[in-house]
Formats: sequence, structure tokens, C-alpha cells
Amino acid sequence: MEKDNKIEQNIKSRFAKKEEKQEKKEEKLSKEEIISLINIAKESLKKSNTKDSKKQLDDIKKVELATKAKFFKQKISLKDLSMFVSQWGIMMEAGLDLKKALFILFTQTENIRLKQIVDHIYVVVSGGGTISKALRDYEKELGNYFIGIIEAGEKSGLLAENLKQLANSLERQAKIQAKVKSALTYPIMVITFAVLLAFGIFQFVLPNIFSVLKDMNINLPIITVILMGITDFMRTPYFYILFLGTIIGGYLFYNNFSKTKRGKEVLDIIKMKLPIFGPIIKSYLVVNFFNTLSSLLATGTPMLKALEITKQVIDNSIFNRIIDYSIIKISEGKTLSDIFFKFVKGQYNPNTTILNEEDKLIISIIRDLFDPMARQMISIGDETGKIEEVLKKYADFTEEQLNRTVESISSVIEPLMIVFIGGFVAVILLAVMVPLYSVIGAGEQ
Repeated sequence: MEKDNKIEQNIKSRFAKKEEKQEKKEEKLSKEEIISLINIAKESLKKSNTKDSKKQLDDIKKVELATKAKFFKQKISLKDLSMFVSQWGIMMEAGLDLKKALFILFTQTENIRLKQIVDHIYVVVSGGGTISKALRDYEKELGNYFIGIIEAGEKSGLLAENLKQLANSLERQAKIQAKVKSALTYPIMVITFAVLLAFGIFQFVLPNIFSVLKDMNINLPIITVILMGITDFMRTPYFYILFLGTIIGGYLFYNNFSKTKRGKEVLDIIKMKLPIFGPIIKSYLVVNFFNTLSSLLATGTPMLKALEITKQVIDNSIFNRIIDYSIIKISEGKTLSDIFFKFVKGQYNPNTTILNEEDKLIISIIRDLFDPMARQMISIGDETGKIEEVLKKYADFTEEQLNRTVESISSVIEPLMIVFIGGFVAVILLAVMVPLYSVIGAGEQ
């Protein structure tokens, strides 16, 4: 209580100074001061039971929520989002009223940003608007895939089913993303540790050993001379200038290059061509492509719109080219089977005007990214009219393969890391021990 009084007095003194010196720049309140003011206002309003005070209390709670979101900047993870949608879907499936479901979600959700979104949905729906209209204000955070499935559910009257499907899709995506990240994190940590270890050895261990070897006035092997030169250079200011310059320059180059269309395309190709990790990234993109497209089609989203949303979800320049090409061809009356199977298989005569240079380029990309089984299943899906089911089955199959690959990646990386670190240690031992053995041998003679 004393702390609140002190903060309140401090606030009053600040406002008094502002009135006296209006020409000064306006001073911002700290987080503690704003929250203290909110608490003081809430306590005073709770003592009165008038309708106006209750309305003001609700407004203050919204300000408090917005203030916490502003200072803490809590992000929405896929795990939080899938749990949130799952709870929402269960309540809607049980026949609960939408407003009651939103109220329960608001009280149960711990993520402050999600609370804000639920509150906004409640206000918009209470005013006669739709859920998708309310979600459009958070398009950057939630994405078109999330909003598109809910919008399709609203229009078809199958909101509960779509929410359930969306929750499963988000949970699945979160699991795959976590596995891929864990597979990539392990080697990065090992390499980082090896680099730090090497830096420590070159800075603190080798200089003392090499100073002793220099005083012996003996002929040193070439490997020792090279390591001596590296050690001496690493102890000069030029090394730190070069090191920091390389890191900063590399970051700036990557940041600017990745923002250009050509740069992003080159980087996306490199990522998919990386040894060991390239196939994982490629499989992840294929799973995401088929899973997203099948989920959207299953909710009744038209093919063209489903492809447009899938393009935004994937965010890969190579897949974007395929999707853009598919949108153009489907607009001309073609099907996915035409693009992924018939064109690639060569059932269309390449000498006709149907296949131009752009067609041939996209076909080569499709042939490289999608195996014959994927292309064949798309053809079967188009022929049977169950394209969304077939796409989902192939997504499940590819996901199982991806899981096995990720699980076995440690068995491939661990020997490589051991060889890498062992080779580094062997070079240092050779550089140090060979001169010492030559001195010992000369002494025995």
C-alpha cells in the first residue's frame, strides 16, 4: 500500500511539473506507474455499484489488458493457438452458444494476446459482425489459412467441424516444426561449442606452448608454422576487426539479399540443396503444401482461393512459382492432374503451343520436388473427385517419412561431429607433439 502511495505521489508531482513547464517534452510513464494507476481506479470503482461504474470498470479492464500486451509483447505460438482452437471447437460441437464459448475462452486463455483477440471477436459478433471479419484485424498474426478455414465454416454452417480440423492441422504443424527445429538445433549447438573451444585454445593454450617451441630454436614442421601464424594473427586487433566485420557484413548482406525476389529464390534453393538438412526442409515444405491444401479443400474452399492461401502459408519462392503457375492453368480450365501428372508425364505434346518455356521450367521444378507417387495420387484424386482425401493421405505418408528421417538424423550427424572435432584435436596434437618428439629424439642421441 505504501508503495502504491509513493508511486501515486510521484505521478502527481510529474503532472504538476508538466503544467508548470509545458514547453518540455512529454515524459512517458513507466509500466509500474501505469499499472498502479489502473489498480487505483479499479479499487475506487469496485466500491460503488452503479451501472456507470461497472461500465467504466469493464473499460479499465480492457485498458489493463492492452497495457500488459503492449509491455510484455506476448507472441502466439502454434501450440497455444492449436489448444485455443481445440477448446473452441469442443464447446461449439457441444452446442454451446458462441458468445458463451467466447466468454469461457477469454477466462481460460492465459496468452494475453489471445485474450485481446477473443475480446475483439466478442465485441464484433455482439455488434452483428462475423468472426472472420473480427479476425481480419489480426491477419498478420493469425494468417490467411487460419482465417480462411473459419470463414469457410461460417459460410457453410460447419464452424465446429472446421475448428476441429483446424486444431488438428495446427497441432500437427507444431509437432513437425518442433521436430525439424530440434534436428537443426543439435548440429548448430555442437558447431558453436567447437568454434568457442577452438577460439579458447588459440587464444589461451597454444600461445604458451608455441612460445616454448620458439625458444628451442628447432626446425618446426609446416603444420606447426601455420598454426603459429594463425595464433599470432588471432591475438592482434586486426583479427577482431575482420571477425566482427565479417559477422556484421554477412548479416547485412543476408538481410538485404533475402528481401529481394532473386535473393530469396537463391536462398530457398540453397536451403533445399543442403546436405543432410536439404531433404528435411524439402519434405517439410511438401507436407505443409499438401496438408494445407487438403485442409482448405475439405472445408469447401474453392481450389483457386485454396491455392492462394497455401502460397501465403508456405512462403517459399520455389513453391510459390508452382502455385502461381497452377492458379493460371486452373483459371484456363486445367486441373491439378494436368499440371502435376499429365504435363510432367508428357501426355501433352511438347511441340504444341501448350508447353512454352515457362511450362517446361515449372515442370522440371515439379519433377524435382514431387516424386512419381505424389503426382500419381494427384491424378487419382482428380479422377475420383476426392482430391482433398488423396492429398491428406499423401501428406500423412510424407509426414511419417519425415519423422523417421528426423529421428535418424542424429545417427548421421553424431559421427560427422566426432570426426570434425577429432580431426581438429589431431591437427593441434600433431603441431605440438611432432616438434617435442624431435627434441626428445635429438636429446637421446
